[in-house]
Amino acid sequence: MVEPAPFQQWLAAQASTVDPFDHIREASEAHRQQHGAACTVYPTSRAPLWGVIAGAIRPNRILEIGTGLGHSALWLAYGAPEADVTTIEADPVHAALARANVRKAGYADRIEIVNARAIDFLADCDEQVDIIFCDCDVDEYGDYPTHVMRLLRVGGLLITANLFAGWYTPGMPGLDAAVAYRDRVLADPRLLSTFLGANAISLRTP
Repeated sequence: MVEPAPFQQWLAAQASTVDPFDHIREASEAHRQQHGAACTVYPTSRAPLWGVIAGAIRPNRILEIGTGLGHSALWLAYGAPEADVTTIEADPVHAALARANVRKAGYADRIEIVNARAIDFLADCDEQVDIIFCDCDVDEYGDYPTHVMRLLRVGGLLITANLFAGWYTPGMPGLDAAVAYRDRVLADPRLLSTFLGANAISLRTP
């Protein structure tokens, strides 16, 4: 295993001191290592950034696609204290672990964890939201844009993780779907998009 550079080590140490949910990120990392590459938990150090962005636009409704163990959902709720968060998780084990984490953190009244396939939930959902955070299996991404554009209000934000996962994991299953999603997001004149690493941040315009 390649050891992180000194700056990366310093940055990780600083980030952990300002993240009240860092123990959940660490548990997510341990869970993924235990279950291998097929595990759908994707721990990230970006969750505090999503919380800061959420706080900046003062949302009322946030929809997350892909809960994992709840780290990013907690940060979205923490950063936007007036918002309710609905987060969708297909794996029942992960959903149960996330519910326990959310309850222990004291956010069970503001974070709803739905155990369902995201595409099924999105097809049945008709409530406008202020932020959609998409961080799930890339092989489903190709089906999401139509629902995302229907649900995201004008002035809302679409945050998408793993759009360039192929850079880090060549041959990863589902990359074609991620490419199709990315192309549709970039081609949609109603979205103003920029990139941050493997992530895209898109503003819904009229």
